[in-house]
Amino acid sequence: MRIFFASAVAFVVTGCGGNYSLDKKAFTAEKLKMVEQRTGVTFPAGSQGLNMFYKGEPMDPYFVAKIQIPQASHEQLLKRIEQIRNEEIHVSGSVTTNLPWWTPSKEATRMERQFKLNGDYVHLVLCEENDRWVLYLEWAT
Repeated sequence: MRIFFASAVAFVVTGCGGNYSLDKKAFTAEKLKMVEQRTGVTFPAGSQGLNMFYKGEPMDPYFVAKIQIPQASHEQLLKRIEQIRNEEIHVSGSVTTNLPWWTPSKEATRMERQFKLNGDYVHLVLCEENDRWVLYLEWAT
């Protein structure tokens, strides 16, 4: 009984923050909309979430995501990202170093921006990888 109680307490303590990882199958339109709302970036129709890691509340929520952009729509997204003023923001200890799917390379990067939106940190990296367009995003409070 003690083991069950200790396990239940550990589950509640670690699970109450709403941490989760998503792959292409689990990345719903609802989660894609949440990424748009928090980052201020509207994705073209047909965009698809590929991966996401979310660390929820109670303290310092953040997420990183990888979104595939339709080939026919990448130019409009590129132009919108170009309009965002890039800020010099120094970040240390990013979770992206531990994610095997976070793979933007300097050679593939076509546009990168860091900025603050309503006090939150946003980092965008638009890449052309193997004839497909991928947007990597980081968001943190």
